[in-house]
Amino acid sequence: MRTLSAIFRALSPASGAALVVLAAAPAAALGLSANAAPAPAILPAPTTLTAGKGVFMLKPGAPVIAQGEGAQEVAAYLIDLLGRTRRLTLAPAVAGAPARGAVVLKLVADPALAEEAYRLEVEKDGATVTARTTAGLFYGAGALWQLATETEVSGPA
Repeated sequence: MRTLSAIFRALSPASGAALVVLAAAPAAALGLSANAAPAPAILPAPTTLTAGKGVFMLKPGAPVIAQGEGAQEVAAYLIDLLGRTRRLTLAPAVAGAPARGAVVLKLVADPALAEEAYRLEVEKDGATVTARTTAGLFYGAGALWQLATETEVSGPA
């Protein structure tokens, strides 16, 4: 499984587009190149950050799929937060809904994940936040929101 952390940028709401996710090359994302953009600022700071190349566009009306007991509350929070702060209207969905073009918030019984840890994976067809607890899922949803900006960025993230 490849894990990508990404930079989100929002296009003008009038353009009909919503959020574009750009995942940078690892050296660029970690600030290891003289010409690279700095790693994204996320609070609380991720323990590890692995980046790759790719783009994911989150469009208005895209589903937010909640999987696991307690995930629905985090999904409702993320939908509300993106609506209020990024003017992006997303639709709640339930587990089993098609995940293409969606944000998936998933609670799993994975002992490899610490109590408040999360994994944020971004691929061309969607973004998934996976956590063992609702606290971890909340932090992952918060990271996703923090990466969603209203300023257009050009070049590698």
